[in-house]
Amino acid sequence: ALRFSSLNTCSGAWSSSSRNGTVDRSFVNAAAQHIELPGNIRNLFISPENKFAFCYIEKNGCTSWTKILANINRPNEKSGLCSTDTYWAANDSQTLHGAAGQKQVFSDPAAIRAVFLRDPFARFVSAFVNKCLKLGHEGHCFDADAPSRGPVFMRDAVEWASAHDLNAGVNVHWLLQNQHCGLRQHFDAYTHVGLIQKNTYASDAMCLLKNANIEQYNECDDQ
Repeated sequence: ALRFSSLNTCSGAWSSSSRNGTVDRSFVNAAAQHIELPGNIRNLFISPENKFAFCYIEKNGCTSWTKILANINRPNEKSGLCSTDTYWAANDSQTLHGAAGQKQVFSDPAAIRAVFLRDPFARFVSAFVNKCLKLGHEGHCFDADAPSRGPVFMRDAVEWASAHDLNAGVNVHWLLQNQHCGLRQHFDAYTHVGLIQKNTYASDAMCLLKNANIEQYNECDDQ
C-alpha cells in the first residue's frame, strides 16, 4: 500500500517563497543556504546518493515518513521493514553515511532537504489524544504519571503547558517545533518547508517525493 496517495500532477505545489512570519503553506525556501549542520540533530535522515535529507518531528506525520525513509536505507528489504518499527530510520542513515554524508547533502546545491511543520495547537491536541488517552502510550503524556492517577483532561495539559518552558526539558512530543531539527538556528538549511494541512498534506508529501525522485520508496506491503 502507498503511504501517500499518488497524483497525476504536482503543478502549483511547493512554490518558491521566503519565510515571512507564520508558515501558512508548504513552500520551497528561496532563502535556503548550504549550511553545515551540527552532528547532534535528532531524527535527521540523510541519503547522499539520492541527494535528499528529511528531518521528522514527533506528531508531524513521522510514522509514515520513517517507513519511507527506512525503505531508502534498505531498499532490498522493503516489504519486511514496512511492517516493523522504523522510528530509528534517521539513526540508521547516520550510521550508514556518517558526518561526511551529512556534510555532502547539506552542501549540495542540487539536494532537497525537507521538514514538515504543523499548526502548534493541532500538534498539541494530537499529542494529548495519542499520548495521554490511548493505552500503551502513557509514558509520553505531558506528565508520565498522570494517567495512573485517574482521568486526564485537556485542561490538565493546558495548565501544565502554561507552567512549563516547552523549549527544553520536556518529552519530545511536547517540545516546541523550533527546538527540533535545528530549526531555531538553521531554518534556512532546509530547501523545502512543508505544512501539514488536512486538504493538502498527502499531495504535498507525494509531490515532495516526486521532486526528490524517490517516489519508488512510497510503498509498503503491510496494508
